[in-house]
Parts: sequence; structure tokens; C-alpha cells
Amino acid sequence: MTLRKKISSRNLPKQDTPPIQGADISRVLSELQSLRIAVEGINSPHALASSTTLSDKRLGVFITKTEGQRKPYLVQCEGIISNSFRLSPIRAAILLVLLLDLEDRLEGGSGVDEPLISIEKTVRLLDGDSVNQEDLSIERVRVAIYRFWEFCETSQFFDGKEMRIDFDDAQLQFNIKNLTNAAPTASCTIEITSNDVQINSILSSTLTRSPLGQVRKRKALFVTPGPEGADRLLLEMYDHRFPLRVTSLYVRPPLPSYPDALLAKLGVSQKVLKRKELAFEGYRTGRFEFFEILNEATIWDLIRYVPREGFKLYPRKVSKADVQNHIENLISILKNYENYHLYITKMVIPFVVVTYEIRSQSVPEYITIFFQAFSSAAERDLGCFAMYDRAVYQNITDHIVQWLLDHPSTIKNRSSVISLLQRVLSHLEQHGPLTLDAPIPE
Repeated sequence: MTLRKKISSRNLPKQDTPPIQGADISRVLSELQSLRIAVEGINSPHALASSTTLSDKRLGVFITKTEGQRKPYLVQCEGIISNSFRLSPIRAAILLVLLLDLEDRLEGGSGVDEPLISIEKTVRLLDGDSVNQEDLSIERVRVAIYRFWEFCETSQFFDGKEMRIDFDDAQLQFNIKNLTNAAPTASCTIEITSNDVQINSILSSTLTRSPLGQVRKRKALFVTPGPEGADRLLLEMYDHRFPLRVTSLYVRPPLPSYPDALLAKLGVSQKVLKRKELAFEGYRTGRFEFFEILNEATIWDLIRYVPREGFKLYPRKVSKADVQNHIENLISILKNYENYHLYITKMVIPFVVVTYEIRSQSVPEYITIFFQAFSSAAERDLGCFAMYDRAVYQNITDHIVQWLLDHPSTIKNRSSVISLLQRVLSHLEQHGPLTLDAPIPE
């Protein structure tokens, strides 16, 4: 007899239960609705921020391209500011970037990374044919920003009845200012839309705003490889003051484990170097804890050499001495930083995924990043798909990470992991690299 049948066949005592009345049903439904709203509020990553900083004020900005020659871009504002005006390509680029920066900061992001560079690139994307590419420079953009704002202040395009947009010339940022009380700044919801294909591509790109801010807003986002894509997103994951826990299932040891000389030789972006600096600062202070799970074959692949191509997990320019320094650096990190954990397993990990827990408030933020996987992923930049979802994070943690950690083949003891790395290093020093088809030494 099944458990269900056993329960249903029990001789339960009869109870004199009064019939449920309509008022009772309404009360129960009301309580359930209140509970649902409360749970959704608790599960919202920015529940605390939303309840204390955001208001019901709104600014809608619609930007479209028209037939005009000198000022082809029409801007229409409604909400806290109601106005319309036309702009040249360079002024439209300035407005787009500064509004996207403001929108992202109001939603809890870090804003546009480098506004001057982003504006310059946006001008080229927005209307490159009508802009003299050779004359376009950072200094010209800087001058255009101040002339644009002088024009806006004179025209009072960004003045509303209760609020206005002010320009912070030191930070190159827009801020919303209250006009009806003493508070220096105010919050509102900003929505920027367009019916133009080129403008929409800019609005959806990571060039003009924080990738992490977009992940928070959209819940899912594909981020392209390179300094303005994945490098920037990963830096934002580290560049804050909050406790951070990262778990990585990757194709090779992470770039922050590489020695500085090797990173310089590889020509990685400044964002990668900054991420390494923040990682080790976090190890020292205890703010950051990193868990890396790698297949044992990956560890031996560090010294595997392919004729005419070089070491398997590195670009061609990397030498035997570089690989030795990398392994020695890994051993040194394990010996000196307790918050860096490296686990080695015999189980095959057929995908590349990294999870992030950012304890920015009482309810942590949970982000899962799935990296592109292809044959040369070990040595190339990777694009990624980021998901802002606690359920995805929890399922990866419970059903994949924990399974690997509990597997009998997984080496978790720090000294045992160091011993394996030393074996790999000794083999490289004494016998040279492994060939492509050579078995893992016993």
C-alpha cells in the first residue's frame, strides 16, 4: 500500500467544522494576496532600496531621427519635465549617454563607466557619416558637453514644475534636483525609448551603461566579449564594498591567478588588471571569497604542448617559463590566501558557469553567468549570458556545485591540491611539457 493510500484510508475522527462563509473566503483571499505581495517584496533584490529611495515620479524620453540636416534628432520629454527640442548628432549622443548614466544610477547601477569615451563612441555609432571622424576627439567631446549644457540652461529645456535635471561638471553626470523642498537631489523612474533602429541598438548595448545595471533591470542579458562587454561586467561584480562569494566552474584557472608579467604578455585589458587588484584586496580583508572547481585533466593541460601552436591552455606567445611562473603563483596564492579555494575533481564539467552572491543588503543578490564554450575558449575572451535569478543560482549550487564537492574523486584538502600542483610543476621542470596525446602521469 502506498503512503498516499495509507493516509487516505486512515479512520480519521469526524470534526464538526462550520461551513465556510463568503466573508471568510474574502478574508482568506485578501490575506493570501497580502502574503503574495509581501513575499515578492522580500524576494526583490532591491526591496529595501525601492521602498526608501524611489518615488512615483517619472521622466519619459522619446528620441527619433527626422529629415533635418543640422539637427536631425527630435527629443520629446514628458512626466516631471514636459518639453521637446531638436539636436545635432553630437548633442544627441551626449544626451543619450548622460541620460543612460542617470537611469542606471537611479536603478542601483554604477552608471556609465567612462562617459567621455562612451560619448565619443556613441557619436560614431549614431551618425558616423555626418561626423568628421578624424576631427572627433575626447577634447572636442568635452567642449561639446559644456556648450550643450549652456544651451540647455539658457533654453530651460530640462526645467519642470517640481524638478529639473542639473549637470555635475566635475563628474560629467546628470542629477535630478528638487525645486519644491530643501532636498538637494531627488529620484524618479526614467524610461528612454525610440523608434529608430540605430538608437535602439545603442539603448540596448553595454557600451553606454553599466552591464550589471542592465542585468539587474532585465534579469537576463547577453554580454559580448572584450573590455566593453564581459571584462566590464566582471569588474562590476568585484568593484563594490559588499561581501562577495564567487563559485567558478571554468575551463582554466581564472585570470586573477595569473602573475602580473604573464597578464602583461597576454595584453589583457585594464579592467582585468583592476579585477585582479580588487580580488586580492578582498582576500586580504575577508570581503571576498572565491571557490574554483577544476577538472584534474585541466590542471595537467596547463603543461600540455601542441606542436606549432604552443601550450594548450595559453596563447601561442606563452613560454615554458611563463607556465612555470603561473603554476608557482597558483601554489603561492593557495599558501597565502585562505579565502581562495581550489578544488580538483575527476568528474568532467561540460559547461562554463560562475555564480555570484553579492550581500549588498539584507536579501543578497544572486547572479549566474554562463560563458560561451568553444574549442579555443581556454585562450580567448568569452562572451557570456548573465541571469539575475535566485532560483537559477540555487539550482546550480544545490544540484551541480554541491554534487561536485561531495563527489569521492574531488580533492578539497588544500595541502593535497598544492601537492598535485607541485607534481605538475615538477613534471614540467624535469621532463618537459606533456604531448597532446600523452596520458596523465600516475
